[in-house]
Amino acid sequence: MLKAPKRLIGDCLPPVDIPAGINPARAANFLRFRELVFKDAELQAELLAVNDRDRFLDAVVAAGAARGFEFERGEVESVYNQRRREWVERSIVA
Repeated sequence: MLKAPKRLIGDCLPPVDIPAGINPARAANFLRFRELVFKDAELQAELLAVNDRDRFLDAVVAAGAARGFEFERGEVESVYNQRRREWVERSIVA
């Protein structure tokens, strides 16, 4: 199995274009939360400290909820999987 290096915060947070699997009604929450993560070094450190994939997904949902952002674990997982595929594709091409 291909093992990815330590993930970047953006791996589970959506790019500007909202990927498939995201509820369009909550898409703005993802984008606002993503921006918050990139601006908050403590939040980045908190999320990067989680080494288990399932706990990481739960931590993203919990961190979002604690800051007033509503999205579901399945949505975060969908974004995570899409970003991981993109990372793998880039490394195959490189």
